[in-house]
Amino acid sequence: MVNRKPKTKNRGSSSSTASRSKTTQSQHQSRIFEDVVGLAETLLRSRKEYGAEKLHAVAEATREYAASIPNLPTISEQVNLASETMQEFAEYIVHSDVEQMIEDAGSFARRRPLTTLCVTMAAGLAATRMFIPLSRTRNIRSKATRQTQRKSGVKRAANGATHLHV
Repeated sequence: MVNRKPKTKNRGSSSSTASRSKTTQSQHQSRIFEDVVGLAETLLRSRKEYGAEKLHAVAEATREYAASIPNLPTISEQVNLASETMQEFAEYIVHSDVEQMIEDAGSFARRRPLTTLCVTMAAGLAATRMFIPLSRTRNIRSKATRQTQRKSGVKRAANGATHLHV
């Protein structure tokens, strides 16, 4: 006859193993989040002053635009208000630490999710545009030009002469 151990012991040990696994997993996720925040912090610190400088320039251009439309006082006021808001945001960026900015962004996202979505999309488009190298953009344009020439039957020779093939 074979002696069998009660199954309750195995259940107890597997549940403690599962709880240890969950604890380890949550610690791992916490470390990943901390690493992401650290990376964002490093990136933001390096680009913070540059971004604030650009915001100041946009605010100044906006202020000049408001001054150029004296015949539309209501629009001029709104443009001036936008300029002041950009100026204040630039100052906030310069004088705030990254952790505070992340907390403020989270709070804002909870209060205004639709605005957050729109701003995120606009920022993503702007970032994509900034990070595409200029040479790649030129290559894309020249490729499009070549495709247009092929469709129209126009070919350029190596010496720059144009030949029409019918």
